[in-house]
Amino acid sequence: MRTNRGFTLIELMVTIAVLAIIAMMAVPSFSDMISRQNLSGSAKELQGTLNEARSRSAAMRVSVAVCVNKNKAGTTITPAQCIAAIDSSLDPNVYINQNRVLLAKVSKKVDVKSDSLGVMFQPTGTIQATNTIVLCSNGESKTITISKIGTLDQTTGTCS
Repeated sequence: MRTNRGFTLIELMVTIAVLAIIAMMAVPSFSDMISRQNLSGSAKELQGTLNEARSRSAAMRVSVAVCVNKNKAGTTITPAQCIAAIDSSLDPNVYINQNRVLLAKVSKKVDVKSDSLGVMFQPTGTIQATNTIVLCSNGESKTITISKIGTLDQTTGTCS
């Protein structure tokens, strides 16, 4: 008599079926995790760009504009459109040529829910009025508030 070594075909099929069931239960939570990571990454990118613009404006003693790279409709925003959205009386070419327009890259899967596309930091690192930018993904939101003195505050909530 020989001793059996290894698995039978039925044991292998049962194991694969159990793994498939477990994987199917994990997929929804995995997709939620990915959307949360996209939202968090986009919010961090926006905050980093805002901080860079504030530092650049104070160091260079010039105004610096910051916008998200898309609007509420999901349309891509160019540096010239950014300047026009913030203050249509400004010459976009001056700002673009002097690297005074920064665009924060928001993930394609994250929506911009605020009407404001961005802010203009004054030569002192401040802004004219408090501004809020809302990013949304899969029912969750990150709201970034820029105070008049240029400090940032982030809150988490739900999207409507």
